[in-house]
Amino acid sequence: MADAVERAVFNHIIKAERLNDMNRRTVIYIATDNKSSAELIKESISDEFSDVVFSTSFASVAEGFDQSGASIILLAYNSVTQSDEVYDDFLLHSKQIHLLPCRVLLLCGKNEASVAYKLCHAKKYDNYIVFWPLHYDPFRLMISITQAVTELEELYNMRGKLAELADKERINTELEALVIKQAEGAIRYATGINDNASKIKVSVEEALDNIDRQTREGVSVDQYNKGLELSAKIKDAFNLEKVRKKIEEIKALSRDFDAFFFGHINLSKRIGDQAKTLKKNILVVDDDAFQRNVLVSLLKAENYDVEVASSGAEAIKVLHDNTPDVILMDILMPGISGIETTKYIKSNAWSKDIPVIIISGQSQKDIIVDCIKMGADSFVLKPFDRQTIIKKISTALNNK
Repeated sequence: MADAVERAVFNHIIKAERLNDMNRRTVIYIATDNKSSAELIKESISDEFSDVVFSTSFASVAEGFDQSGASIILLAYNSVTQSDEVYDDFLLHSKQIHLLPCRVLLLCGKNEASVAYKLCHAKKYDNYIVFWPLHYDPFRLMISITQAVTELEELYNMRGKLAELADKERINTELEALVIKQAEGAIRYATGINDNASKIKVSVEEALDNIDRQTREGVSVDQYNKGLELSAKIKDAFNLEKVRKKIEEIKALSRDFDAFFFGHINLSKRIGDQAKTLKKNILVVDDDAFQRNVLVSLLKAENYDVEVASSGAEAIKVLHDNTPDVILMDILMPGISGIETTKYIKSNAWSKDIPVIIISGQSQKDIIVDCIKMGADSFVLKPFDRQTIIKKISTALNNK
């Protein structure tokens, strides 16, 4: 019990230290192909953010980020299209971007603001800043970074509370099991002693009756010696009363033990019930808006929380900030296909245990086989019916 509580305290301290580290140190990572642009951006935010790292090599963008420890990414290429292409490749090759939450800001020229807006509205990027020409709004970038940092701090706070709740539930479950085990053990121990004491009492009483009888009839020397042995047993019988007192003490402690933890066990059950009421989160990945809306309506009617992504790259982006309980994945999508996205999800330690259910109109056997090979947990053919989807999700959650 003490070890469980100690682990919880230790984990809480570690989480607090990580949060404090984040609050003290915000690293900005600039991905660009122009060193002058990187220096200009760095200079424009230097009043508030001094910890800035940048990469000007396309081949080392992901590696540079992984080594930087950054939580804010600024994409600053000549065009939004180029930034988008770099970011898609970056998502596939970075080993760290999916491990901790981060924010991705897209820098663009005034004439590309509408394109940047559409990408942000589709949730591929967290925000966009019209940076060129610089005099257009010189403070916009700093306030956007500040807002992103604030969002991350709030996210960490929320995750900390959820983790603390999960720790409480785990500890309470362990503690409840330990309490029951120890209480049952104490009762078994006391019962065993009581049974043995009763047997000893019977032996002593028989011995005393035997001594009385033999004394009345007259005894030999050998019988007299046996009588001495029986007398020794009688002396042990006097200690029997002490044993009985200890039994009563154990029983009383068991009752006190049970009463002391009665409220704790109830708390454990309440926390367990609270955890059960938390909605499961489903990520729907499909480039067809109609299909997404159908699935969202269906899932929300079943009391699931739902997030959506219109492409494989966007799905990976959603996974930065949230770990869904189940992913519903389309196959044919622009850019990264559903099969490639599933392969990527299943090849990373941080996401491999998330069940992926493929939902597609492609019924060819080789496509289904490819999906299973890539790690998909199940396959549903379009057009689908409500009961099939709900049953597949329920099965995936139970297996998980």
